[in-house]
Amino acid sequence: MVQQSTRILLDLLPAEVLYQIVSNVGANNTTKILQDRQFLLNNKHLKHAIDYEIQKTSTYRFDNRVTRLSTLGSWDDHWRDATISDFMTLEEFKIFDDYCVEEKLKATSRISYNIKSILDYFELEELIAGLKAGKETRLALNLNFDYSGHIDGTELPNKLIYLKDRVVELSLDASYKFSFEIDVGTLENIEALRIGEDEFTGTLVDCHKLGNLSIRGASLLDMTKLPASLETLDLDYCSVDKPTVASDVATFPKVKNLFFKDFDIEDWDSIKNLFHYVISSKVENITFNSFNTEYGDDWFLGLLEDLADEHDLKLNSLSITGAMDTSYTVFPKHRLVLYNEGNYYSGYNRPSISAVPNTLTELTLHNCSFNIKELFRDRPTNLKSCSLRGCSLTFDGEDIDFSKFKYLTYLELGEVTIGNDISKIRLPDSLKFDKDLVRLKVTYSNLSTWNVVFESGSKLQYLCLNYCDLESINMCFPPLLKELNLARNNLSEIPLEVAYLKKLRILTLSENKIQSAKITFSHNSLEMLDLDRNRLSEIQLLFPKGVSNLKRVNLESNKLEDISMNDIGHNGETKHDNFYELSVLSNRNLTVEQITALVPCVPRSTRFLWGADPEKQRKNYLTGSA
Repeated sequence: MVQQSTRILLDLLPAEVLYQIVSNVGANNTTKILQDRQFLLNNKHLKHAIDYEIQKTSTYRFDNRVTRLSTLGSWDDHWRDATISDFMTLEEFKIFDDYCVEEKLKATSRISYNIKSILDYFELEELIAGLKAGKETRLALNLNFDYSGHIDGTELPNKLIYLKDRVVELSLDASYKFSFEIDVGTLENIEALRIGEDEFTGTLVDCHKLGNLSIRGASLLDMTKLPASLETLDLDYCSVDKPTVASDVATFPKVKNLFFKDFDIEDWDSIKNLFHYVISSKVENITFNSFNTEYGDDWFLGLLEDLADEHDLKLNSLSITGAMDTSYTVFPKHRLVLYNEGNYYSGYNRPSISAVPNTLTELTLHNCSFNIKELFRDRPTNLKSCSLRGCSLTFDGEDIDFSKFKYLTYLELGEVTIGNDISKIRLPDSLKFDKDLVRLKVTYSNLSTWNVVFESGSKLQYLCLNYCDLESINMCFPPLLKELNLARNNLSEIPLEVAYLKKLRILTLSENKIQSAKITFSHNSLEMLDLDRNRLSEIQLLFPKGVSNLKRVNLESNKLEDISMNDIGHNGETKHDNFYELSVLSNRNLTVEQITALVPCVPRSTRFLWGADPEKQRKNYLTGSA
């Protein structure tokens, strides 16, 4: 807690200077100050600057994945940093949210919970039960269940009803094993709802502020019982019932965004009813996902043509997934995505794209056929993203001239029939490693060595080079790099340059040919080191003095003959007080006695020490459990 004082010098600064300071720091990083109310009372100008910044930014996020160390290091959506969460601990978020509610600040707390275990759900329930009720600080709740066991969620609706004035968004992505049912009529301020048919009672038409609705599994949805306020409608495996009143007097919501997904569509009339009910000249974005490979989806293309003629549609985005065998005649202004899922040879599918407007910025064609000359005849000069995968291209002697698209920054040519015509490809200057690039992933490339030079001022934070046959790396890594994944190559040593990356948090070197891991890190930023499946016979990590951030070290499947905490840098000068997990499994020369000797030496924060028991089974030596 901040030392209490009558007033600090910071509070004496001009208001505009205080605003700038708080803006640079970030209101979400002021939780230590926010919990000291007396300090804020004594420094009212600083408090006013914090309150102003909170309401200016308005939305703050907490995602429980940033606290789950068990999946640290997985190459996914890089949830580990502030890209998805403004708070790194649950306690920080709770302090911040309590402050906003008590001070009646106009802001939104967005909570995302990924439920992987029953403990995650218990933590969620405790959090919801501890949130304060109010009206000014809004609450958006997103729950994703990745847990196969049964969860009794019958108490959660009551906790949410207590917060009904705050709840503006509720998203549930759960299985049938989650017992939950809420009366949507009690959520008076709900604006966005994603829910299954069996997870709610009440009438949606009473949700007068509802603008975004996503429903899963509705058997016979009555469109007349949806609120007129709807702008986005997302139907997932739903069928649409005929109106309970005559269609000429019934009232239907006219949406801007319509998303539909189903398998094996047989009731085409139901889907046609849906589109006729809710489509008008207001619609801007349509997504249709069908996997009905038996009957095909050409009927939908015909329906779309009829609707375009009837309402003079001016779409911004059109995305169609289905089994189709006819030409496309309805085109959006900015984004066109066509995934052909039919059991046909691509040569039978020839979508005509000559009418694509030159305003198009994104083009995705998968498993389609066309003439490359047609594709570029009326080229969209503003194209930024182009993905052609599984397509059969004909050239008629034409070069593949992508250089005509001066703004193109993403290009994918996967499984396309280019053959010897690859020599004709010309790329634009915009396809380069720009200094604003944050993430780069290169896989399955026979590179042998990596000599790429990144621009000065590079903002690259995530670099993955997997299955690239790399034997050496000759480069200066971008200074802002947080994660470096060099797994599944032929490296014989750790690139020494990584020791000087002051923001590096995750270093993955699994499945290489490294025999010795002796490295002195110049910073304490490293959180995870993965040296799984190498040829290590020795390891010596050194870190700067003080408390490190190291949490996980994976040394599985190597040739170590001895191991100590000193070997991984935990010694008298450096303390791994945040350590979580060490694995030395499948090091055949390590004895049970050597692993057991580690138990009293690991930091108190350690939860897992993995090794083999006398029967060669996986064992956590800290708990004795297999």
